[in-house]
Amino acid sequence: MNLEKKACPCGCGLDNMSEDLIRLLAQIENWSDVSVVLISGSRCEKYNAKVKGARNSAHPRGLAGDIFCASSKDRWNIITAAIAVGITRIGVGDMFVHLDIDNTLTPSRMWTY
Repeated sequence: MNLEKKACPCGCGLDNMSEDLIRLLAQIENWSDVSVVLISGSRCEKYNAKVKGARNSAHPRGLAGDIFCASSKDRWNIITAAIAVGITRIGVGDMFVHLDIDNTLTPSRMWTY
């Protein structure tokens, strides 16, 4: 599992990714047989706004991660594994899957970018 990008990339020092989320990402990697490569983890509010993240994004609270997907098969395997381990908020992009465990946001949602 590659978590090199779990801290906010703006240099502010925010590195608050939830240990629960990290544990679930490890389970997803084991279950899906896809290497989990995090491309976006923690984000400060300022950086989240810069990248046009949702105003109530789970990233600033350390409860979301965007996982690189090299193929549609990897995307399928990651999503299937995420659902199997209990993640209920999933965003699907062309080259990534957003996974979040923020229980302050509406559960059982899947969206596209």
